[in-house]
Amino acid sequence: MGLSQYACVRERVQAKVNKEIAMPYKIGDEVWWARTEHVTEYVTCPDCSGKRFVTLILGNGDTHTIDCGNCQAGYEPSTGRVPSYSFAPVVRKITIGGVETQLKRGVEVTEYRTVSSNGGYWVIKPSEIFDTEEAARLRANELRAEEQAKEEKRMKAKHFEHRTWAWHVSYHRRNIERAKKELEYHTAKLDVAKSHVKAEKVSA
Repeated sequence: MGLSQYACVRERVQAKVNKEIAMPYKIGDEVWWARTEHVTEYVTCPDCSGKRFVTLILGNGDTHTIDCGNCQAGYEPSTGRVPSYSFAPVVRKITIGGVETQLKRGVEVTEYRTVSSNGGYWVIKPSEIFDTEEAARLRANELRAEEQAKEEKRMKAKHFEHRTWAWHVSYHRRNIERAKKELEYHTAKLDVAKSHVKAEKVSA
């Protein structure tokens, strides 16, 4: 057997071993599922403290008050409140109703399924199912901590198209200056037109 043939055989054997390791459960097995559930609640916006606007002081000392973008959804006005999610660890005993293995980026990925209460099914990762309730509860607590950390990070972040508050002040100031120049231009044109009208009346 040549080196290339040996390498192919070794890869097939390794793939089989990996598959057996990644898929220790089969249809009909009863396991413990570790997950989290979240509840949505609305809390005071951390950026505007519920006032629905923020006041910025620029480097030259100028102050500007603008709508708070953190508690604003699209073109709707700011509300002073933002959604927040709290998480709770949940452990359930389930029966595996399906097993699916797919090749993703050259790696075999296994997922399990169990029937949900509404007639559909849940897709479960291997890292979320365990033989014992104790092990599942430990994992559920870890998942809760991870989700809560993500939520706290999200709450502290700006949701204004990744731009700073100062950028928006500068943006509006530029548009105000542009509008002033356009107003002056069109006012001057209008004055010229009025002078021509008066001249025509006099000559008539």
